[in-house]
Amino acid sequence: MNARMNMPPNVKNLDRLKSKKKKITDMTPEEAAEQRKKWREEKRKSSAKKKQRKNITEVTREPENPISRSDLSILNGFRRKCRFLVKKCRYLQQNADKLKTEKEKYKKRLHRLKIKNTKEVNSLNLIISKMRAREEVLESTLKKTYQSTKSHNDKKIFKKIVNNSTNKTLVTKILGLIGKTRGKKKKIRLINIDEITKFYLRDDVSRITSGRKETRTQHKKKKQIRYLMDTLVETYKKYKDGGGRYGFTTFFKHKPFYVLSPRLNARDTCLCIKHSNLEFQHAALRRCGALKIGMREALSNVACDTKKYTCMYGKCELCKDKKLDFESSENSKTDDSNVSWLHWERQDHTYSKKEGTETKEVKTKRTKKITKSGTLQDLKNIFNEELHNFKKHHYNMQQQQSQYQKAISQLKDNEVVLVCDFSESYEAKLASEIQAMHFGASKNQITLHTGMVYWRDKSQSFCTIAESNNHQPPAIWAHLTPIIRLIQEETPNVDVIHFFSDGPSSQYRQKNNFFLFAHFAKELQLSFATWSFFESGHGKSVADGIGGSVKRVLDRKVCHGFDITDAKDAYDILKQCLKVTKVFLVPDSAITDMTHILPKNIQPLKGTLQVHQIMTQDENIIQFRDVSCFCEPFRGCCTCFQPQIHSVVSTTNRGGERIHREQSVPKPPKPLQPGRPVLVDISLEQNQIQIEHKETIKSLEGSSLAAALPELAGTFDISDMEYLTNLDINIDNSEEPVELMDINVIPIIIAPKPKSTDGQNPEKENKSTKRWSTYNLLCQKCKTSIVGRKAKCMSCKRLYCEECTDGPTEWDYLCDTCLEGD
Repeated sequence: MNARMNMPPNVKNLDRLKSKKKKITDMTPEEAAEQRKKWREEKRKSSAKKKQRKNITEVTREPENPISRSDLSILNGFRRKCRFLVKKCRYLQQNADKLKTEKEKYKKRLHRLKIKNTKEVNSLNLIISKMRAREEVLESTLKKTYQSTKSHNDKKIFKKIVNNSTNKTLVTKILGLIGKTRGKKKKIRLINIDEITKFYLRDDVSRITSGRKETRTQHKKKKQIRYLMDTLVETYKKYKDGGGRYGFTTFFKHKPFYVLSPRLNARDTCLCIKHSNLEFQHAALRRCGALKIGMREALSNVACDTKKYTCMYGKCELCKDKKLDFESSENSKTDDSNVSWLHWERQDHTYSKKEGTETKEVKTKRTKKITKSGTLQDLKNIFNEELHNFKKHHYNMQQQQSQYQKAISQLKDNEVVLVCDFSESYEAKLASEIQAMHFGASKNQITLHTGMVYWRDKSQSFCTIAESNNHQPPAIWAHLTPIIRLIQEETPNVDVIHFFSDGPSSQYRQKNNFFLFAHFAKELQLSFATWSFFESGHGKSVADGIGGSVKRVLDRKVCHGFDITDAKDAYDILKQCLKVTKVFLVPDSAITDMTHILPKNIQPLKGTLQVHQIMTQDENIIQFRDVSCFCEPFRGCCTCFQPQIHSVVSTTNRGGERIHREQSVPKPPKPLQPGRPVLVDISLEQNQIQIEHKETIKSLEGSSLAAALPELAGTFDISDMEYLTNLDINIDNSEEPVELMDINVIPIIIAPKPKSTDGQNPEKENKSTKRWSTYNLLCQKCKTSIVGRKAKCMSCKRLYCEECTDGPTEWDYLCDTCLEGD
């Protein structure tokens, strides 16, 4: 009722009228038709009135002042602006109402917060007043106690309280401290990061991985991952034992980002069997409580000095029979207790193989990880025995790694270090393969021989590629040939090469490689050369990392749609992609040529597997020793570790008896240039020297040469020349006598025929007359004098000119006669 009273008058009348009227839906059909008729009439009348009103207005209105278009547009603009302002006023009014509501809301909220905060402030003031009272009591107590102390040590304790306090000034005032000791500011020490990095990258500290996916990238620098050989704590102990000067925090902070601790999914599959078996036994003894020290301490307890050769090789009288003392306590097991430990062992394995209709049993060897068991006393005896055998292995590993680092860090201008190793053969891949190709045996294996060459001030990585899967010494030297050429081109003054590699008996450490090593050292006119072998099971080097990066490049190219079917495809891709590593292609013919150099009378070296370094200064003669040494000033040719002498080729005397030259190594003659005229004072007839085709030489009398070459008289000292026997000077292709002044003379060592030694002084028997002779340098093929560069056949030693050998070849040439004969 109240709502109805508040309505406007027109609304009340409308409701009243509507209440009296009857809706058309409530009428009968006759009433509805009548009502509609009335509506039509009213509508007709209303329309007529509107039309009449409109006509009257048009007739009576006469435009006095017509509005122009410009005024009309101004008027329309004014109307639009009015409409906009009205709308804006309406919006602002609504916004003002909302803000007023918000204001009232926050005003009420502020009032409530004030009431709440007042309660909290009152409670906090109560707590603060209690704390102030407590602090005042504590302050007065400390002040009285400090004033009552008389000893200097007690006052130091209070000063420490001040130094450790956050409010030093306030605490100093409270206690009454005067003249607080002010420490000097420590100077910031510059950290030599390279020292720590080089230690982490040592091969005896971390091992490099060879997998193509085992990389890590930081700041756009991709590096091959290395895994630590021991825990970080043990590694730090090794760093300090070696003279490290930084703390553990700095040592860990500056660890290279690609040196990681090994994980299970990155486990090493190339572990040393000797280390693994001894670690298994050591772990079992620690579980039983019989041993509480680590492997390093255990090794130190059975040797006077772990870095001394005689102690680690069992030659020291003080420690050769020394045994390890084990722990005995109540918690440890008794010696009769049963224990078990793991062990790697090679076992016989037999399997059946079908050949046609027959079935054969084939015996082979398999390496298995087995569990051994026995008493604790048996394990102690085995561990003591294995530990003594392990000393030699451990020393070889440490010595080879340390000498490897020493050889690289102390290189001279005329020396290089060459590290090489065969990488795992790369399996040829296609961008898309059918099933038979992918799972079948249709893919080629590409041989990769990788390594690094170190000069004094630079280094160069390399990779040689071959289609042949041969890894024997002829293949090794076919792979090394382009690398040695590279060394000669980069530094022609190099006359000493130190080789480093692992020591498999089927590849590097065998008699054929020893012969080729001595042979090429002589052909290259090196002063001397050395070859060092890493200890078995510890041959990982930088070459493995290079192999992994090379395979990664090849795989990436295959993913991008390239096909690699043979060594030539791999060489072309690597030559294009690798910017730092030098790549060379080794043809099969180069390996075949190297095979022809090997004689049939190569003499094996007894105890080859114990040798870790060989040296050579003369062809067919090598020195060998147990471990490597590069001490100054000889750098590989010293007498440390008792080097022995071996002749790689067995010789026979005139009676057919074999002679093994194993007593002394002849000193090489001073290097002389071929084709250089030399003064000769010797008669061929008096010394009974055999020369074929004597008509080619007009005169070799000393007087003639002395007259022809007076300027060379007395310029050569022949006291250093060596004794040789059975010397024949072959000039079988000469056609015409040659005048003396036209002869190119090279130095030849000639000894007179040995005379009877019956009744002579034994001291005079070893003395020999040492002289020089000459012969003409003629090409064996075109019969002309050799001018410029020459080639020497590695088999028959004959000389050929550059034109007949199809290019400049210094030492890797085989003539057609030797090739056809083989």
